[in-house]
Amino acid sequence: MSRRSRPAVGTVLAVFATVTAVALGLALVLPAWADLWSGPRTPSTPPSAPATPQGPERGGTSAAPGTAPLTRLGGIGPLTGPRANVGAILRVTQALVARGGAGEVVVRDDGSMPLRTIPAARFLEHYHRIQAFLSPLETAPVASLLPYLAHTKTPTLFLSTTISQRLTAPHVIGFPPTGAGATQVLAEAMQRAVDERVQARRGEPSSQGVWVIWADTEDGRDRIAGFRRAGLAGLTEVSVQPERHAPLPAAVAPEAALIIGTPAQVVQLAAAVLALPPACVATETISGCAQPPAIFAAVFEPFDWSELAPVPRLVVADWLRTDAATLAWHRTVLQQVLPGERPSRLTLWGHALGEVTDEVLRRAGPSADGTKLLAAARSLRDWQSRLLPAITLDARNRWPIEHVAIVTLTRGQPSERSAWLSVPRPRGEP
Repeated sequence: MSRRSRPAVGTVLAVFATVTAVALGLALVLPAWADLWSGPRTPSTPPSAPATPQGPERGGTSAAPGTAPLTRLGGIGPLTGPRANVGAILRVTQALVARGGAGEVVVRDDGSMPLRTIPAARFLEHYHRIQAFLSPLETAPVASLLPYLAHTKTPTLFLSTTISQRLTAPHVIGFPPTGAGATQVLAEAMQRAVDERVQARRGEPSSQGVWVIWADTEDGRDRIAGFRRAGLAGLTEVSVQPERHAPLPAAVAPEAALIIGTPAQVVQLAAAVLALPPACVATETISGCAQPPAIFAAVFEPFDWSELAPVPRLVVADWLRTDAATLAWHRTVLQQVLPGERPSRLTLWGHALGEVTDEVLRRAGPSADGTKLLAAARSLRDWQSRLLPAITLDARNRWPIEHVAIVTLTRGQPSERSAWLSVPRPRGEP
């Protein structure tokens, strides 16, 4: 893997709950991925007690008498409600930070509802006196908090696949790839797949082109910009309003389709595309039908691989390390800090966020304020996590992860993975 990786962006610590996991599968079929799900549940060392009390809203531990108070971070995320599975990200992060001992994370539940985020943020700031937020900025509830964060300028750190254009202020640090850049890499991979399919059948039957179906939201508009920069020929764009069904552009299946949306939208739209009849040709010399369309997806909101299992075969971009040794290590650590938590891509994402957060807290020192936390986050340039590509962040660089891998999912199980591919820097960035 290259030492320069792009996919992450950042800002010191906010409501980072939307960060995603690895629902991995079958040891005999997928040995490099299966370790997350298969294998003994007993850790190699005795598990420590859970770092925080159980319950939908969890507070941190208190510093011992006579010691400097721990730096306190606040996290807001969906511990209950329809996206409660995403709460695994914050639970794992909280437990890892508590084990590290350099600070603590206090988590408030938003119930998967936008109306609960601002009251939760105010409670964390005024009651728990947090120094910064740790946040997932990729769910609708957390997105509703953006105006509040812009007003209070509370430092925020997050690890997600998109950084809102509204979050370019100096009080925000993130550690993901750019969403548009990752989608451009995915679009280029789709173009290669289309070319290979056409060449394999010597151009017959004729190609039905490429579709890109995207949800018309801020995340969708960011990703469609990356797709357009890839410059694919013969494509048809279809924009979809949230919570609405859009008519497909033709009655015959395309050669390939890229779907940009939430996990539920990806599953729904992929089913509609795959239900279309294939393009067929019958002449005196040739006859036959095209293969089912190749489905690619740029997924926003934290998600687990298993959420995409209804799609028979799906190609996505990933920026977490998922080799067998890393997944086995993750499973062991998870058993030590949260024995009851089921391993998934979401817990892997939480582990990555926990590693970054713990390192920032350690560098910032005890009783760190927002200024120290931001400075510590910016000092992570060239710091290497076991779970992420090398971070290249510095004071000016807002796109610290510069590589993604292209992953093929077969019924929700990762079955193929490319080498790391370079993510282009967004336009206007130095």
